[in-house]
Order: sequence, then C-alpha cells, then structure tokens
Amino acid sequence: MQDSLFYPIVDVLLLIYAVYSWYWQAKVNLRAKFRISLVIWTLLIIGGFFYSGYLNPQMPAINFFLALLLLTSLIDGSTGLAQKRAVVSGFFKRTIDYSKIKRVLLIDYSGDQRDRVICILGTSDNRQYYLQFATNLRTVIQALEEHLGRDVKFEIGK
Repeated sequence: MQDSLFYPIVDVLLLIYAVYSWYWQAKVNLRAKFRISLVIWTLLIIGGFFYSGYLNPQMPAINFFLALLLLTSLIDGSTGLAQKRAVVSGFFKRTIDYSKIKRVLLIDYSGDQRDRVICILGTSDNRQYYLQFATNLRTVIQALEEHLGRDVKFEIGK
C-alpha cells in the first residue's frame, strides 16, 4: 500500500511546485538567460536511475512523475527579475525577496557584438544567486535599482 501511494503523492507535490514556479516565471520583467544545465542534470539523473535499475517504466505513475520532473526542470531554468522578487533557479529556493539582497556583483563581459552581464546577488544570510542576462550593463543596473534599497552595495567587475 505504501509503495502505491509514493509516486501519486510526489506527483501532487511536484505539480504544486510546477504551478508555483510557473507563476513566478510569468511575473519576470527582465529575463535572464535560460539555464540549460538544470535540464541536462535532470536528464543525467533520470538516465542514471534507469540504467542502475532503480526506475522501472512499469512502475505505477512513474511516467507522470518523470514528465513532471522534466517540466519543473524546464520551468526552473527560466530566471530573471520580477516586480516583487528575483526569480532564481533551484528546487529549494525559487524566489528571493529584494529586501534580503545586500550585495550585487555585476560583471560585464560583452564581446562579439553581444551584450552579456553576469549578476551575482548576495543575501543577508550569506547566500549567492547567479543570473546571466543577454542585455547591456546599464539595463540590468536600472532594473535592479528599481527594486533594491539604497543600502545595497553594487560592485561592477570586468
């Protein structure tokens, strides 16, 4: 009985998380570059579990579980700056309240006629979150200044 309930319960939790993540993804004003590495890691982990025999396609609800897992990794790859929060990539922390951001490191690495900016957000609990934008440095600074307080330290690197 317990085995038959495991995947449906996890499916419901993943579905709730997917809807939550999709909501925040829709709120993004300045989109960061898609993080394909999250999708690649998800596919590698799924493949590893299949190869090792831990996952069996005949298991009940496994197909829906795997589809939801892949969907959430696709949704989580989309990040950026929303009106009320920064939307970051990760299963355990999807958004960061702007009031928790204390430091911003911006690295302008434009070249080959393409604008690119790396943005590292440092929070009050000493965590760092990485965003990469395909726009110019001024646009990212303006978007961040709209949302962050005056006490936030900006550092521009090369």
